[in-house]
Amino acid sequence: MRKLLFIPVLFIAAPTLASDIEERPTAVVQTDGLDLASADGQRRLEYRLNAAINEVCQPMGRDIRSLQEAAECRRTARAEVADRASLAVMQAKRRKARLAATPVQPSA
Repeated sequence: MRKLLFIPVLFIAAPTLASDIEERPTAVVQTDGLDLASADGQRRLEYRLNAAINEVCQPMGRDIRSLQEAAECRRTARAEVADRASLAVMQAKRRKARLAATPVQPSA
């Protein structure tokens, strides 16, 4: 099963026209191959999330306002994705616990 986390990001820049807000930038973070029930899997997920957030929240310029907006974008994105990441970890731990508790039927 392919596992993905979507990171919606609200860029805090104040647009001059309503038409400037067409779509919130997003990134897709793949969790395939990660054992989110393990500390190593959680560290890898955190790394992937940070990389995606940094990619989506790049400054639009080098002036102080652009840098501040990018920093605010990163803070907002981390806050928005934190619950989803925690939920994914919790679900992985539950699956692992259920699997460990499942009795194995000996073959005859």
